[in-house]
Amino acid sequence: MKVKLKPLSEQVIVITGASSGIGLVTARMAAKEGAKVVLAARNQEALRELTNEINTSGGSAEFVVADVGVEEDVKRIGDAAIATFGRFDTWVNNAGISIFGSCLEVSIPDMKRMFDTNFWGVVYGCRTAVAHFRERGGAGAIVNVGSLFGDRAPVVQGTYSAAKHALHGFNDVLRMELEAAKEPISVSLVKPGRIDTPYNEHARSYQEKQPSHRGMVYPPESVAEAILYCAAHPKRDMYVGLQSKFFVELAGMAPRLVDKVMEGYGFYSQHDERPSRDVEDNALYRAGYGLHERGTNAGWKRPKSLYVKAQKHPLLTSLALAGIGLAVAALSSRKNKPKGSSKNTTTSNQRNMDSNMHQSADDKFIPMTSISTGNIRQVRPDVYYYTNQIVNFVMIGTAAHWVLVDAGMPKSTQEIVQVTESVFGKNAKPAAIVLTHGHFDHVGGLVGLLEAWQVPVYAHLYEFPFLTGKQAYPEPDVTVEGGMLAKISAIYPHEPINISGANLLPLPEDGTIPGLPDWHWVFVPGHSPGQVALFRETDRTLLSADAVITVKQDSFYKVLMQVEEIQGPPRYLTTDWQAAWESARKLAALHPQLIVPGHGKHMEGEALTKGLQKLVEDFETIAIPKHGKFVDNKE
Repeated sequence: MKVKLKPLSEQVIVITGASSGIGLVTARMAAKEGAKVVLAARNQEALRELTNEINTSGGSAEFVVADVGVEEDVKRIGDAAIATFGRFDTWVNNAGISIFGSCLEVSIPDMKRMFDTNFWGVVYGCRTAVAHFRERGGAGAIVNVGSLFGDRAPVVQGTYSAAKHALHGFNDVLRMELEAAKEPISVSLVKPGRIDTPYNEHARSYQEKQPSHRGMVYPPESVAEAILYCAAHPKRDMYVGLQSKFFVELAGMAPRLVDKVMEGYGFYSQHDERPSRDVEDNALYRAGYGLHERGTNAGWKRPKSLYVKAQKHPLLTSLALAGIGLAVAALSSRKNKPKGSSKNTTTSNQRNMDSNMHQSADDKFIPMTSISTGNIRQVRPDVYYYTNQIVNFVMIGTAAHWVLVDAGMPKSTQEIVQVTESVFGKNAKPAAIVLTHGHFDHVGGLVGLLEAWQVPVYAHLYEFPFLTGKQAYPEPDVTVEGGMLAKISAIYPHEPINISGANLLPLPEDGTIPGLPDWHWVFVPGHSPGQVALFRETDRTLLSADAVITVKQDSFYKVLMQVEEIQGPPRYLTTDWQAAWESARKLAALHPQLIVPGHGKHMEGEALTKGLQKLVEDFETIAIPKHGKFVDNKE
């Protein structure tokens, strides 16, 4: 049955864990919306001060000192709400605590105590709320605050994750049972990612270094926004942070891949560089300090969660989920498989090539996508580019004579063949392939293309070690400042490919490009030792490779939505930032009128000119990360 909930201004809302963090922000936001609030926590002083703050500001609040891990205390919260306001309309189970430590190291008493708060406190709260809603009649809402870690377990916080998994299971069963009984009670689950609250300071720590969130961290206001939306609108669940939803979907399709990401990044990303507080200095068994909304986390603190706002509008949610769906579907279906006659184009030629020619030892499909995936764009009469998942390759020329620049993502050979045939005709074959550099997303289809086409390949001499199997690139830096794609960059291939059996040639020292008489190459190292850009003076067209791109490549949301902005090279693979800065200056000095980057959409005109100027002037703040193993040119 359809449940109709009251607007916030007409509600009485119970909030547990209200003395700090998410609960504190939710209480203040609810009161500003006109709701009457019943505040519960263990910190009496903080609750009293918060209640006075709300009441003196024109709101209406009552508090109850209670430990949600004690069933009798939870019942007292409900009784206080009824005694003060005659009822409650929404019950928010928010109280929570964590433990940072190995699941074999954390003591059993500590585990049980945490389950008392994180799981049994929710059970007690839900039962109290349902009993009241049934007795008074009419609709009511229960909002349970779960976690990304309730869907996908991390290292270090295994005990917390286990409790959240239990909470999620109980939440789903309760919702189904009430729905089957046609009771007008909405049961919602809010799943935050990493949130900037005192959570890390209140947690019990078995670590040598202080618990802390690294990576992308969202404000508690975004969680409170989701909670209060669920209080007034029946909603099954809401994620805080698109990265949380993506990570859960990816884990469902590629669990071993996510295991490796967790193993490689999870330990580092959950502590700061300062010594940990004493193992006894925490809020597991007693109240922690109160009235602090924010914590002491070291991560990249986002001002808001756009995904929370999108979930309040179904069309925007569908757009975001469509991008996620493309990524995870691609993982299982390997989209753009060979069709028709092209599927066997490499068979006869393969026997004639050097048997040592191969893709990298860690070659694998990477489940990334964007809203530009699959688009062919013509930007000049003879210049086309295609977005292969999240990277561009370029085709220059006509059906009679054309050159391919770069070779896409791993496992993309047949996709590239199909695209080039759609542009230049069936059995189209380039005069040559020019590589801007040899990173995995620019040579992903190269070996298969050479087996099919047997054409010369041109690259800067400094890239030859990475193209002939002699030297691996440095591993991607998962510690670098940046968004989700930086944090999962450990999954990206970095081993060298080997095309020594092909016709691999160095680009001419005079800057010319064989097969492209009107173009010249520009040496733009930094992102890789031998990266080059391509420039045509006659119409000032620039193929900038990854030296300058038009999307923030470490941000999952911006890559997915292809948000246009002039940026420096991807942070997680750039090893020489001074050289990268000089390369950006060099490209800006060319005064290009149109740019086709390695990542992002093409850009031209005033937006390009101003963007390049700003990048060069503010390269340190726009491009260079504040931390990361390559920031000081150290591996």
